[in-house]
Amino acid sequence: MQTYQLGKRFTNAGVQLAGGKAYFRVSGTTTPADVYADSDLTEELAYPIVADAYGNFPEVVYLDPAVTYRLTIIASNGDLGSPLFAADPINEESGAGGIETADINDEAITADKLADGAIEDKLGFTPQADLTDLTAAALNALLNRTGEVFLTMKSSPPTGALKMNGATIGSAASGSTNASALYSALFAIIWALDSTEFPILDSAGGASSRGASAAADFSANKRLTLKDMRGEFVRGWDDSRAVDTSRVLGSDQAGQLAAHTHTYASARTDIGSGGQTVTGGTGSGQTTGSAGGTENSSENRPRNIAWLWCVWF
Repeated sequence: MQTYQLGKRFTNAGVQLAGGKAYFRVSGTTTPADVYADSDLTEELAYPIVADAYGNFPEVVYLDPAVTYRLTIIASNGDLGSPLFAADPINEESGAGGIETADINDEAITADKLADGAIEDKLGFTPQADLTDLTAAALNALLNRTGEVFLTMKSSPPTGALKMNGATIGSAASGSTNASALYSALFAIIWALDSTEFPILDSAGGASSRGASAAADFSANKRLTLKDMRGEFVRGWDDSRAVDTSRVLGSDQAGQLAAHTHTYASARTDIGSGGQTVTGGTGSGQTTGSAGGTENSSENRPRNIAWLWCVWF
């Protein structure tokens, strides 16, 4: 039984081929040819086969040994005249209806095809280049982690990440603190968030407004600002639970101390170490102000550990 490894696919820029389309047709023609999800050739796959949001096609498709196939892969909005991948034929008939031994003989593959990131088998399948050859942004896209905020024990972010320190991001000509084409995907994620919490700036750093799309604003050299998470605690987004209402994703929240009372069991007058006089009545609850002493400081806080907040771009 003949099979073809389709699997995960990428654009020429190393970005996941979200919604890509794979057309299996009869070799030398434009006639659709059936491929299958099972070795019994009973479960036909759709024509064309459409990749998911991460560029994943079925890992393996089963071919009819009586058919010689051609394969064309295009982007979701592409056309068959300008494919990202094309091979004709992708299989060769054999007496046993399968792949010839010579097709998988290492000695039949030239040395350059055995080089790292350049392996290509007889069926025309070319695996993704080594991860070490990808740009940081392409690797983040491959791992689907762009926009993920995380903590690190290091004092500087790892390759592919930025500090969440209130700096700006934009294109190479944007004048941003972090200016590079590598930041376009992260720019698009922030662009889609609340415009009040994440206002957009022009290339001079002045207030601006969002244009038709994130891509258009990135090309126009506008800037967006990363949240400054230095010294901040993080709270889970309410997301309609009604515990912490009226919040949008990524919004700031000021500190707060809930109203409370201090109750004394009997009449007493105390002079705290901070100089505050508190008088209580018998059995009554008395609301005191701030207390003096060694625990009187500029903030309320739990015990905590400080690490560096970063975001993958």
